[in-house]
Parts: sequence; structure tokens; C-alpha cells
Amino acid sequence: MKKTEASKTSRIMQYLRSDLCPIGTCAIEVKVVKGKKYYANQLKEHQVRALYLTKYKKLCHKIPDAGYQNPFDIFILKEQPAYVALLVDKCCYILDYEHATKNLDVVDIVKLAKFSCKI
Repeated sequence: MKKTEASKTSRIMQYLRSDLCPIGTCAIEVKVVKGKKYYANQLKEHQVRALYLTKYKKLCHKIPDAGYQNPFDIFILKEQPAYVALLVDKCCYILDYEHATKNLDVVDIVKLAKFSCKI
């Protein structure tokens, strides 16, 4: 994960953990939008596949043991929402992942967002 994305992801996590966030069980991939346009090629093929499995089938994932305490070893997401969080300036727009498989300008991102927050 790139540093910019990593630092902003921790701020998104604060929102997701808060009582203000209406989002429940789901999968979220975070992408930073530079300029006024999001490009679909930012979402990699393996990420699209994982989001697809989460939404329409079943994703089973082993969390790697990397020398720190994980909450558990394996998780399963079956037929759950799958989102892409697009970071635009100091706002986070959370869209259904299928929208993020297309190029989008900021106006489209704002319109398509299911959830949004300032970060």
C-alpha cells in the first residue's frame, strides 16, 4: 500500500469504527483519486475478483501471520456488500465496487456514493 493511501486509510478506519458510520459487514478497497478523475485501472484484477466474490458468492481469506496480533486467522464474506472507497481531497466517497470498474470524474463519484465522510 502506498504511503498516501496508508495514512488516509487509518482515518477512514476511524470513521468506520465510529457510531456515525451506518456500514455493517462488507468489503472495502481504498483508492486515492489524484486530480479530478478516478481511473478504473487503479482497481487491480485480483481486487475486482475478491469484491465480486464478496458480493455475489463467497470469499474465504486467510490473514497472513506477519509477526503482529491478528484478531483471527480466517474470515468469510458471503453475499455481502462490496465497496471501493475513493479519497478525493479531504473526503471519502464509498461506492459499490462495480461503479469503480469504470473511469469516473469527481461529479460522478459524488453522485454514485452510497456513503461519504470527511477525513
